Order: sequence, then C-alpha cells, then structure tokens
Amino acid sequence: MKYFIITGTSRGIGASLAKKLLDENHHIFCISRSNNQELISISKERDNKLSYYQFDLYNINKIDLLFEDIFKAIKNDSEIESIYLINNAGVLSPLTPCEENKTEDILRNVNINLIAPMVITSNFIKHTNILNLDKRIMNISSGSAKYLLPSQSSYSTSKAGLDSFSKSISIEQMNKPFPVKII
Repeated sequence: MKYFIITGTSRGIGASLAKKLLDENHHIFCISRSNNQELISISKERDNKLSYYQFDLYNINKIDLLFEDIFKAIKNDSEIESIYLINNAGVLSPLTPCEENKTEDILRNVNINLIAPMVITSNFIKHTNILNLDKRIMNISSGSAKYLLPSQSSYSTSKAGLDSFSKSISIEQMNKPFPVKII
C-alpha cells in the first residue's frame, strides 16, 4: 500500500492531486479546514481508501497530535510500500502593502505557509525515520518566492522560507540510514 498525506485538499491543487491519486493501492490522508465532499464521494464510489482530517493548520501546536493519529493508522499496516507527504496548503493574503497588513493576517500567512509545513515535515521524518522504504516530501512553493510582486510581502517571504527549509532538510537527509527525499 502506498500512503499519501496531502494538506490543503478542500480545493485547488490539493483537491486535484488527491483526486488523481485515488487508487485501490493507495490510502490518502487529506488535511484541510473543510471537507471536500466531492472527493469523499468519489473515494466511496470507487471503494478507495481515503481518511479525512478537518484541521486548520493555523493551530500549529496541535499538529503533533494530528500526526500521531495519522501514523497510528499507517503503522498498523504490515505491507507499507511507500509514504509520501505533500505540503500543499497555503494562503495568499494579506494582499496589501506591508504597512497596511494586520498582525493576525501576517501570522496566519507565515504559520500556514511556512511554520506548519516545517512542523509537519518534522513529524513526518520523526514517524518514518526507522522505515526502510520509499519516503518523499514535496513542498509546494510558488514562483512568488523568487519573482516578487507588490503587496505580496508575506506570501513571497513565507514561500522563499519554505524553499530554503526544503533545501536544508534535503542536505540533512543525505547522511541518514533511511533518508527521506524532499523537493
């Protein structure tokens, strides 16, 4: 069984990825603020394995518990072939010049776009570090991390941070006995 953990599956890229990955040999763990009923219905129709976690990644202090629940389900499987994590969830706002940004909007952006993926990545590696199988993390970034636009300072900065974080973890994993590949 191949396992996929995908954040931001309520719509957009995350929903499309989850839908594309529905397969009898896959178990998909979806994480988003609201459930994607279409995705849930399709998985039931096809009798595919899909577990949905309605969770707001702004609550970074509760991510550890979320991943304990997810990995309890995964570790009960004696035939794990691979485990993949796709950090896709993201927020664009605030879309105003820096001096007009509200503190809570900046915090929400950085928590969801950067800190949550960092905590999720840490949990993923912690829960899989002794498993000798294919393990991969894909962090969805943005061209805005390199090609800056006005009124997107929080978004561009958080995505640039995610790029840097991904590169750092990739270097860390090079010398591990059972490394996680990260892009």
